[in-house]
Amino acid sequence: MAFAAATDQARPVFTGIFLNYDKGVLTIASSDGFRLSEKVLKVDSKLPAFSAIIPAKTLLEVARIFLTSEEPIKFALNAEDNLVLFEAEDTLVASQVLSGEYPNYKKIIPTENIITAEFLAVELLEAVKLTNVFAKEANSAIKMRFDPEGFIHVVSLVQETGEHESTMSAVIEGGELEIAFNSRYLLDLLNNVKSERILFLAKGSTSPCLFKPLEHEDFLHVIAPMQIQG
Repeated sequence: MAFAAATDQARPVFTGIFLNYDKGVLTIASSDGFRLSEKVLKVDSKLPAFSAIIPAKTLLEVARIFLTSEEPIKFALNAEDNLVLFEAEDTLVASQVLSGEYPNYKKIIPTENIITAEFLAVELLEAVKLTNVFAKEANSAIKMRFDPEGFIHVVSLVQETGEHESTMSAVIEGGELEIAFNSRYLLDLLNNVKSERILFLAKGSTSPCLFKPLEHEDFLHVIAPMQIQG
């Protein structure tokens, strides 16, 4: 989740991870304004509803510290002091909660689509890696061309060296579509979320696109396309 959070302080709430609990459901979200990750967990608890924005760096540290813990991690939120606590075995981690209101990110999650594509994650990862060698010279921009015949063409267009293209198989429903992405965003998703297959949904070339790892029904990722000429 932390890979989708912002690293600069332009909008401090985006450097954090949003936690929202209500009636046994814990929703976790992170975004930098250009991409979004959301994970929904069912929790066996009768806690009252709460929400908090926890620094992404804190949660990364918590994950590292408690990686080998055999005990469940205890979580406590002190709203009055803006403090969050994590505890397991003999270790306690405390952090300040970020102040501010997290944006209503739900409205950018696509609910309609004109094209769907299902493909092997490892094939897209290899295609993006190869194309990214050229894309780095063009602000990391790559294009994904969806061919209804059952292929995705991953393309980088660099004036100095020309066009490089990798082709992979996919199950595609809908017409032809070409969408440009920041290759780094695709690599971050594919390197951090392990899934054999991914379902892709898009409403068009300029609308946020949805990536759903099929082995993780409780997780979704949204990436905003790049606007480029040509």
